[in-house]
Amino acid sequence: IMRTFGAILFLAGCALAAEWGDSGIHLNTLQQACYVDQELYSIMKTGSQTYAACQEQRGNYPTGGQMGKAFCLFDTLGFFADDNKMKINWDRLAEAFGSYNGFVTECKDTDYDSDGGFWDDIGDWWGGEDFNYSSVDKAVGNFYTCVSAKLVKEADQKFRNKFNDACPV
Repeated sequence: IMRTFGAILFLAGCALAAEWGDSGIHLNTLQQACYVDQELYSIMKTGSQTYAACQEQRGNYPTGGQMGKAFCLFDTLGFFADDNKMKINWDRLAEAFGSYNGFVTECKDTDYDSDGGFWDDIGDWWGGEDFNYSSVDKAVGNFYTCVSAKLVKEADQKFRNKFNDACPV
């Protein structure tokens, strides 16, 4: 009887160990950022919450028609240079990214002309900018996709580094 009881305890212990080893704690990227870097967390939280709000409700472009989600994000966060919303205030955007402002430069693509506006077609070369707000939404959408991917990667890498330093395998 003792041998049987011992075997049952051993098997129960193994089953519990298997359960413990198989159970995992799943953190989303925002939680990872919160754990490792308050500035990174703040940037990601602000962007995510604002973008989600823009999916629910957004205003109209200055010329009419409902603004796109990315345009709404930039508008809500005050990243346009003025009320015309034809140019990005890149300095303000870089400030908002704090020590992660290098991502702003890395994600700024060739859709922007030298003064913060947008090249939306060949007519910009000949007669000046004939502004199309949907091109702005597309350009800032590309920027948001790029910068959010970099922030997610940064949060994940910092979390892994901090966790692995504290809990070596």
